[in-house]
Amino acid sequence: MTFTNQADVAAVSDLYSTFFSTVMACLEHLDVHNLSWGADEVETLCGVVPRFSKLTLIDLSGNHANAPGASSIAQMLRANVGLTAIDLSKNSIGSEGAAALAPGIATSTSVTSVNLLSNMLEDESATMLLKIKAEKPMLRTLCGLTFEENEIDLRYKGLVPADAMILAPEIASIAPLTSLSVASNHITGKAAQELAATVLAKTTLEHFSGIPLTELRADRLTKLDLSRKGLGVPEAIVLARLMGSVSGSLTVCNLQFNPLGAEGWKAIFTALRDSKVSKISTWDLDGERGIKENIKSLSAYISVSTSLTTLDLRANALDAPQAAILAPALAKSSLTMADIRGNQLDEGSKAQLRASVPSRGTGRYELLL
Repeated sequence: MTFTNQADVAAVSDLYSTFFSTVMACLEHLDVHNLSWGADEVETLCGVVPRFSKLTLIDLSGNHANAPGASSIAQMLRANVGLTAIDLSKNSIGSEGAAALAPGIATSTSVTSVNLLSNMLEDESATMLLKIKAEKPMLRTLCGLTFEENEIDLRYKGLVPADAMILAPEIASIAPLTSLSVASNHITGKAAQELAATVLAKTTLEHFSGIPLTELRADRLTKLDLSRKGLGVPEAIVLARLMGSVSGSLTVCNLQFNPLGAEGWKAIFTALRDSKVSKISTWDLDGERGIKENIKSLSAYISVSTSLTTLDLRANALDAPQAAILAPALAKSSLTMADIRGNQLDEGSKAQLRASVPSRGTGRYELLL
């Protein structure tokens, strides 16, 4: 902009000042999400927030505040600016940023809601934040929840175990919640177990990442197709518990093309091995990640199952050590067909597998190598 009359400069400046002062005096919610702001922009914003006398909510989600930006936000919160809610989800603040932010959250006399999901936090950061929340009753949520949600969709949010740690206790407290999805994330380990336990204990929850909890609990299903749902370890643990304890009518469960991994498949195979009700007859494990690492738990399961008749183990990179573990299980199993083609079996391993079961001509086994 070029001014030909210097008197216009002062006039325009006054207009901007008047507009800004008017906005500051009445603005309650400030939405600046997904603007690709970095730490510098966040610091600038934090410097002017105290001038917004009625501001109660800031949505900064989807920016790049990182740890320095989190430090600026902490300073703003310590100034007790009157904010009640701030959304910092998906800002890459990391554990360093969480440590910088924590004192601001702890000392704020107004904040009741903070959303810190999807920030690449570590477990230690989650533990620290949960401690602050426990000591600060007015701080209701670290996940930006209202506790009035009927459905929560957190698919593709980059959630890690620390996110599940702060999410699980809040999920347990949402009375009207009937549907929750955390599919296509990266929740593993103890946090996955805690989240799964929360889901299983919440009997009013009807769907979990596409898993029909109500039907499985009531044992209404004989077949279930959950392929390509983005199911991970928490979902695998929930399924394992239900398939192993109450869903006795289920004979087929398609879990292909889900990132269950070694941890998820181990939970399923172990639960089915110990189950007194399972009637699963078919497993299609073609090219599934985590099968090779779980050949022991799979073998232990198939060696005791009386219902499993068909097993597809194609393309799982199985080699001689896995064949040696699998062969005795095949001999004890109730299988009538086992397809183990497309693996890395040498002739000795194939001979070992053939020797462990009757030939195809007996009518008992169809062993495809």
